[in-house]
Amino acid sequence: MKALLSVILPSMNDEPHKVVLQDKAQTAQAKPALWLVLLAFPLLLGLLIGLVKNAPPRRQSQEELQSEMVNIEAQGMARQAEMQREMLDKIGMIMSETKTTPVADNPPSMQAYSCDFEPWSGMKLQSEMLESIKGAKRPYRVLKPGDVMTQDYSPARVNIEIDDTGTITRIWCG
Repeated sequence: MKALLSVILPSMNDEPHKVVLQDKAQTAQAKPALWLVLLAFPLLLGLLIGLVKNAPPRRQSQEELQSEMVNIEAQGMARQAEMQREMLDKIGMIMSETKTTPVADNPPSMQAYSCDFEPWSGMKLQSEMLESIKGAKRPYRVLKPGDVMTQDYSPARVNIEIDDTGTITRIWCG
C-alpha cells in the first residue's frame, strides 16, 4: 500500500471533495511521540514544584534578626509584668480577707499541758471523752487502724488510737 491514497468524490455543488487515506504504519509512528510529550509535561511540572517547595528559606539579615529579638524580649517583659501585677492583686485580695487576731501572752503551743489521759486506755471511746478534750480547748485526732498520720509535733494535741471495735489502744500527747 502506498503512503497516501487520494480519492476524489463528486459533490452536489460541482466542487470535488478530496479524501486522503494514510498508511497505518505512518500514523502509528506519530502517536508515541505525542504520548511522550503529554506524559513528560506533568512530570516536569511536578519536579519543578517540588524543587521550589524544598528550596532553602530566605536568610534574614542581621538587622531583621535583631529587630525580631527585641520584639520577643519586649513581649516577654510585658507578660512578666502582667503576671507580677496579677500575683500582687491576688496577694492583696488574700491579705484583705485575712483577719488578724492579737497574739496571746501564752500561745497554746507554749503552754505546759499535762497528758493525764492514760486511764482511758483500754476503754471504749465515747463522745463525752471527746467533749472533755474540746472543753479543755485542746486539739485531738482519732486514729483508726491503717489511718495515715502526720509526723508533726504539737504538744497540745491529744492522739487517740482505737481498734476496729472502738476501744482505745493507745493515747498520747504530741
